[in-house]
Amino acid sequence: MAKRTHFYQKLIKKLNERVQSDHVAARTHAALAQGQERTKTDVNKANEDMIALLQTKSNGLETQLRTLCAELADARTHVDEARAEKHAMLAQQDDTLRFLSVAIHDITHQLALSGHGHAAPSSLHAWQAGDVIPAKLDDLAPSDVKKVLQMLFGKLHAYQAAIVVRIYIYILESMCETSQYAWEHGLFMIIMEYCIMGR
Repeated sequence: MAKRTHFYQKLIKKLNERVQSDHVAARTHAALAQGQERTKTDVNKANEDMIALLQTKSNGLETQLRTLCAELADARTHVDEARAEKHAMLAQQDDTLRFLSVAIHDITHQLALSGHGHAAPSSLHAWQAGDVIPAKLDDLAPSDVKKVLQMLFGKLHAYQAAIVVRIYIYILESMCETSQYAWEHGLFMIIMEYCIMGR
């Protein structure tokens, strides 16, 4: 009876130790599982924050790109308008220059036929460059008419050259606001290529 009691006591003690060991193991496992779950949650939250940040930056870059494209399109429109205006103006001035050139040639030929400029004297004094051009060139002697035409030809030619320079300056100024931003975003060469190919 004493042996059996001792055996039961040892058995109960072992069972209690096993229960305590299992309880400790269960708590340890639960703590590890909770830690893993917390780590997974933290990683997921960090990933979500990073994705949100990248999305914000992406939206900002898309907005900047749309703004740049709009500015670039506006600059191209101004360049096209300036180029068309330049061509129209130069075409009209070329016609005027051709007219003056033909008129100078005709008056030179007329002077040659009339005895090297010894035509009938004009009622006006000899015209000099810088004088006010009379309302009627018919009031001038042929030699003076030639001087007037040559003066007009020279002034128009100089004005035409100045207009070309001013138009190119205007084109460059129109692109000035977008060129630096375009350079930073790799679009400067596209702008320059457009301008070169469009000439």
